[in-house]
Amino acid sequence: MTGGAGKDRAKLAGATDRKPKRARRGGSDGQELLPGLDSPLLGDVKADRATMVFGFFSLKRERVTELPVYDDGTVRIEVTGTKHGVATMFDKEIIVYIVSLMQHQVERGEKVEQTFSFSVHDFCRIAGITPSGTAYERIEGALVRLQGTQVRTNIAAGGQSYSEGFSWVEKYRINREGGRMRSITVRLCDWIWRTIALDRSVLSYDAKYFDLPPLERRLYEIARVHCVGRTSFRISLETLKNRVGSTQELKTFRSDLGRVLKKDSVIPGFSFRIETGSPDGRRASLSRASVVFWNIHHGEPAGDVVPVDDRSLDDVKGSGTE
Repeated sequence: MTGGAGKDRAKLAGATDRKPKRARRGGSDGQELLPGLDSPLLGDVKADRATMVFGFFSLKRERVTELPVYDDGTVRIEVTGTKHGVATMFDKEIIVYIVSLMQHQVERGEKVEQTFSFSVHDFCRIAGITPSGTAYERIEGALVRLQGTQVRTNIAAGGQSYSEGFSWVEKYRINREGGRMRSITVRLCDWIWRTIALDRSVLSYDAKYFDLPPLERRLYEIARVHCVGRTSFRISLETLKNRVGSTQELKTFRSDLGRVLKKDSVIPGFSFRIETGSPDGRRASLSRASVVFWNIHHGEPAGDVVPVDDRSLDDVKGSGTE
């Protein structure tokens, strides 16, 4: 993990500024094989397309109690929280982990329930953090925010197209032994369950996702979704900002993208460039700027790149796994 990402994680935990130690992914031990659990997670980490396309989670370090309303004329999303704040991008790791467990049950032809029990050790193994008091406090804080966050959206799940409200986690139970957090039981919201069990609209994640700061996580998710069936795509700067879930002014968001580009490694498997929208490359209005993403295995695209339809739900409704 980079130093910046580590500081982000510790501060978002709300318990300490110490950076959690990294855990080595892979392997297993007795704690992962506790009876009656749905873990360990075997195979790829996967997530649903809807939460990859749109910014349902906070990018900020500090606590915020609501996110800006997203409304592009087709999709509407409202996210509000309690005094503990709305769920963050790091809190989303728990949702990603459980969705991965769900998807593997689907692939094995098993009946998928909404309630899952898993070992804390196995979650920490996948997320790349060392099980410790600091990690336990962060996990419990995440569960509090996931249950307290209220989402209202009109994105259909399981073929049911109506506006609905839900919290990511309906309820949870932390099982401790000798003061040590051993396992967690979580009942996921019906909306997520329908997305996985009925729509089967999921995509796999690169394991390096868990090492990324919040902005880079969102850029990865958006690139991952929109590069399915294509090697590159163009998206307007303003639409990208809204899809990422950034609350910054457009010029500040543009500057942040520029800083991401200066890093040695940007987003696993993908890269991007910022285009001004001016034929001669001169500075133009930010409203004309766009961002071109591409799969690095196919090389940087030259010439015109097909833009995504800002109001299309095709990438959200796509079915199957990849």
